[in-house]
Amino acid sequence: LSSAENKNNTFSKKINELNIEIATTNREVYFLKEEITQLNNSYSSLFERYSEQISVINSLEKELNKVGYVIGTKSELFKNNILTKEGGIIGIGKTKKLSNDLNTAYFNYESKLLLNYIIVGSKNAKIITSHPANSYRFSENEYGIIDSLIITNAEVFWKNSKYLVVEVK
Repeated sequence: LSSAENKNNTFSKKINELNIEIATTNREVYFLKEEITQLNNSYSSLFERYSEQISVINSLEKELNKVGYVIGTKSELFKNNILTKEGGIIGIGKTKKLSNDLNTAYFNYESKLLLNYIIVGSKNAKIITSHPANSYRFSENEYGIIDSLIITNAEVFWKNSKYLVVEVK
């Protein structure tokens, strides 16, 4: 009986030691779970800020690549405040140029990365704005009508101006 009581005390001590160890481990697990929760919240916050920054970058990139173009007859372009005449003496020698008060609402807008061609549909077309001649070409159909303006090198084409004005007759 005495031997059994000693074994019982030994087991009792061992159970108490194990209970203390379990309590300590449970406390550590609790603190680790709290730390994981805080890290998850920090990660969520960082991911939100990252998403906002990506959105801002995309918006800025879209605005950076936005170009405008307009196609119209000489009278349409003057009437809609796209072109003005300047210089010359007594009406002789005046040149057409973009208006200082350019009506930007009259333009069609597109990304220069996506704009490869513009449909013209006229017998005669002339680019008024400054664009390098080696960066575009006019495409004619079998009847001699200019179907479209094909942009062969967008970077070069849009480097002088973000606006394109084409006068048709």
